[in-house]
Amino acid sequence: MFLVSSEPDPIKVSPIDESVIEELRIQTGQFDPACITKVSLLNRKITTLSFLVHLSGLSEINISHNSIESIAPFAQLQKLKILIVDSNLIKSLDGIQHSPCLETLSVAGNPIETLTSISPLQSVKTLRSLCFQRHDPSLVCPICKMHEYRQNIFTTLPFLKILDSSSTALDDLPTAPVGSTDDILQEVRKINVEPWLTEATFHFSTGAFEEPASFLRDEASQAHRDIQTIVTKQSRVEEVIQKPEPEIIENTVDKSKSVKEGGKKGKTGRK
Repeated sequence: MFLVSSEPDPIKVSPIDESVIEELRIQTGQFDPACITKVSLLNRKITTLSFLVHLSGLSEINISHNSIESIAPFAQLQKLKILIVDSNLIKSLDGIQHSPCLETLSVAGNPIETLTSISPLQSVKTLRSLCFQRHDPSLVCPICKMHEYRQNIFTTLPFLKILDSSSTALDDLPTAPVGSTDDILQEVRKINVEPWLTEATFHFSTGAFEEPASFLRDEASQAHRDIQTIVTKQSRVEEVIQKPEPEIIENTVDKSKSVKEGGKKGKTGRK
């Protein structure tokens, strides 16, 4: 008779994993790997990512300048928000589509060549910042040489806001074809304007083409209030100018009385 244990077998830690985990303990001061949230493992000649299973709490990792060939293992980190894997051997982003919280991804310097190789990112709706190239010429993906590179990336990933550390620009948006006004308006309405509108100096609403932006309405309202204040003050000044001072009125009345009384006395004396 065989006894079946109801408890799962403990995760085995390989010597390589133990070495990495021990280094992370020293770096972070955390004894429990599951409590580590941010790590940096640059230039460690890492080829396998099996140790990630022990780091379930990671939200940010920089593992650049290693020899990683697949990005898929990172998907098991369900809390991961920032992933930097520059200068590795990654050719495809397959597997990354299972990352529910990923916001920032940098794969500069990897042999990524086509839009097909990055298509898994279309399922990562939380992604806002993506990097394929840096100022260092050795950290440039082949895909960056593609014709209309930026426009193609933003068309493929319409929810993306920042590409290669640069916000979406008007030049990245597709050009509407020449035609009637109605045709052009229809094409404009199809364009996903949210990325560059929300990253602009002023935060427009997505209905900026349909109605005035909110900040313009606010400015107009404030200007109207300022004008009303000025008009009110001006009216009060004019009233003050036109209305004599009370003392002046009293003095004028007194003088008039004195003149009249003096005149009467003069007439009485002559009689």
